[in-house]
Amino acid sequence: MSRISRFEHVSLTARDPMRLARFYCDLLGMRVFIQLPENQGTFLAGPDPQDGPILTFFPLAADQQQPTQPFRTGEHTISSPHIALGLATLADLRACPADVTRLGGTVLFGVNHGPALSCHILDPEGNQIELTWRTGRVTQRPVASPVDLTLPEDELLRIVDESVA
Repeated sequence: MSRISRFEHVSLTARDPMRLARFYCDLLGMRVFIQLPENQGTFLAGPDPQDGPILTFFPLAADQQQPTQPFRTGEHTISSPHIALGLATLADLRACPADVTRLGGTVLFGVNHGPALSCHILDPEGNQIELTWRTGRVTQRPVASPVDLTLPEDELLRIVDESVA
């Protein structure tokens, strides 16, 4: 069984992600970490330059009922809303798919974000959860590519290193 080591971020939908981002920046002293083109998503971080994204906003679809899905990772899509929870080790992350299935959830896909590897799942009620492990790598641009978490550790880290180079 994997153990959560930290809270990572919350991802929400918004009619105007940038407007909502300004609200939270003004209210809580947060800062824009990443702004996707054409107001397709905004990632906010705390005021410390060391802080990574902790609150993200993605736009609602045209009917204003369903979120759009701006990040495509091959055939998979990272959607909002979801919460992200951090795991202490890569071994914890790699154990999750079997545990999720055993406990009645659904494994969606693995994602290489560069600074983190993640496994997106649905809990038994259909809520999307992102389970992450921080790789220790740094990048200033968004990375979201599909990854097979069953690959050997050295291969996974090679893929991560190539994506942040």
